[in-house]
Amino acid sequence: MTAPARFLAGMSAAALLAAACGRPPEAAPLPDSTLVVLFADLHLAGARLRLESGVPDGQRDSVLQRHGVDPADFEASVAWLRDHPDAFVGIYGSVLDRLNALPADSSAAR
Repeated sequence: MTAPARFLAGMSAAALLAAACGRPPEAAPLPDSTLVVLFADLHLAGARLRLESGVPDGQRDSVLQRHGVDPADFEASVAWLRDHPDAFVGIYGSVLDRLNALPADSSAAR
C-alpha cells in the first residue's frame, strides 16, 4: 500500500471513530489551512514512526498541541470531511502540495 493510501486509510479510521461520537457540524470546526498543516505534519510523523524505532506514543496529540488544536476539534473536522468528500479531496490536494514543497531533508514536522 502506498503512503497516501495508508494515510487515507488511517484518516478514514479516525473519521469513523469520530463519527461515533456525535453528528458533525455544518462546517469543519477547524479552518482548511489548519487542517492542511495538521494532516501534513501527521503524515510526516507517521513516516518517521515507520522509519525510526523508539518514537514515543501520542505523536498525533503532540502535533495537535504544537499547533494549539484541541483533539476534539480535530476529530470533529475529520468526521465532517468524511461526510464531505469533495472538501476532503481539496484539502488533501493542499496537503500533498505542502509535502511536495518541503525539501528532501526538511525537519518541518519535528
